[in-house]
Amino acid sequence: MTLAAIDAWLAEIGDGDIEDWANKGLLRRGRKLADASGADGVETDGERLTTRLDGHRQTLSGPGFDRLDCGCPATATCHHLVALLLLAKTARKASVAESEAADPDWLLGDEAPLVRALGRAHWDRAGRWMRLGLIPELEEGSAGWVAEVTERESERVRMARSAGPEAATCTCGAPRCPHRALVVLELRRRLGLFDPASVENALSRDQTESLAAIARWMTQLAGAGLTGLSPAMTDQGSVLGTAARQADLPRVGALMAALLDLLEQDRQGRSFADVRGIGGTLAALRLLVGSLEKAAPQVPLLRLTGVNRALYRKVAGLRLIGVAAEHWQGRLGQEGLSVHCYAPGEGRWYRLTETRRPLQDQQGHWDPVEVWRHGRWAEGPPLRELPASEVLLRTGWVSAEGRLSGRPGTRLEHCALRDPAAELPVETDFATLRGRFAEAMVQDLMAPPPRLPVVIRIVQTGSRQFDPHTQWWTQTVTDSKGAELSIGILVRDPVSALKRQRMETRAPGTAQGWLLFGTLYRAQAGLALDPIALLNDGAAAWMSLTL
Repeated sequence: MTLAAIDAWLAEIGDGDIEDWANKGLLRRGRKLADASGADGVETDGERLTTRLDGHRQTLSGPGFDRLDCGCPATATCHHLVALLLLAKTARKASVAESEAADPDWLLGDEAPLVRALGRAHWDRAGRWMRLGLIPELEEGSAGWVAEVTERESERVRMARSAGPEAATCTCGAPRCPHRALVVLELRRRLGLFDPASVENALSRDQTESLAAIARWMTQLAGAGLTGLSPAMTDQGSVLGTAARQADLPRVGALMAALLDLLEQDRQGRSFADVRGIGGTLAALRLLVGSLEKAAPQVPLLRLTGVNRALYRKVAGLRLIGVAAEHWQGRLGQEGLSVHCYAPGEGRWYRLTETRRPLQDQQGHWDPVEVWRHGRWAEGPPLRELPASEVLLRTGWVSAEGRLSGRPGTRLEHCALRDPAAELPVETDFATLRGRFAEAMVQDLMAPPPRLPVVIRIVQTGSRQFDPHTQWWTQTVTDSKGAELSIGILVRDPVSALKRQRMETRAPGTAQGWLLFGTLYRAQAGLALDPIALLNDGAAAWMSLTL
């Protein structure tokens, strides 16, 4: 039985499996040694395969790379073992009978042996991943499965049909891992043997402890009030917000950061701080934490926890229209560069963003403007060429929130567009646009107020107003029906000051042919558009307001 299992496994693995287990160099050296030795040197005693290479004995005692052994001094994988595998595949090929691919017994049986083989901790973690919506991408062949698991990094799992998880490999390098367990759970899910909703404790211990600590902090904050708020309490809140993000609770961390920013503005007496926003943000945080602490929340967990950059999915053939780039500064001092793109086939907006926090760039070596001038998207085109370009993302990764990745392996092509606005959804009815924003808000009441990317056509621009008390710059624009929409810029840093300056280069009045790209959001005085770029009729590209 053991020899038959070895033969089946050898028939199912290929160069890709061996390369993932060893590396390209060892595969090359092992093949050279195998070619020089010949398959006749492989022997068997009915239970194992052996050979002798370079004066050392090699043994394969069962299916799986961990059943290989070599007597040479190498402390890890060696080219002798690679040669043994290649020789054995050739020598034992005739021993394997052809058969149709079928679901193996190890996959169809009870889960207890699988848990023992993979490890309880890895099995439970993979279950939580699936409960949160992380699904591996599987390619199935007659020999088994190749899966791409994208969590914090992208890892590749190869699993032979006959040997299962005990002989599987993963590019993470660990002997057992949650990536292998996730592949097994997905295979069982497809067979109706596993339901992600059955995972009762979907949150990890770190997540549960983080939520409990934040709940206690909110109670202390409510008891102290704004007048009793101390620096120690805000410092503690900052630590808890960071811990929430590290525990894969990015939405909780984002709300904590927003609340702490409002508290800091109030403490410093900044006139444009919206004190009323403190209560609303605190209420939203309480609602979110309370929902996550429920054993069975009514909202899907992934929407409650939020999506880390780690949770990207692989895409192929995604066509994008590069629209505009912006340089921005956040409330907490972070600085970034974003390139906005539109996918006509999906009717969806995406963005490629690079950002730094002050603590990450203490020496001031990172300049978003220089990144814009000289940076590239992965190994593809310069960033400055993306606006007004058509981009075909042949292989890439995108997040559920519309973020594009530049991770290794990204492949793309681009070419210039004749009309930069030809395939963009241009909004000409501001009343309808307000309704769309309201619909986006009610889709997820526990989420922070959305920022909706839009392109609007402007017919008339009104007078500009600037309130030095609130630092709020506004200008009213109208559509062809006379409906109004407010452009709003909170001038609190050099970047927003530049945005205001460039908006003021255009005199109020008739604006036929103007297109304005920006994000629609809920400001203190109502709905407003934060402008990012302008396009005149006949222009070859959008004019960024910040670059």
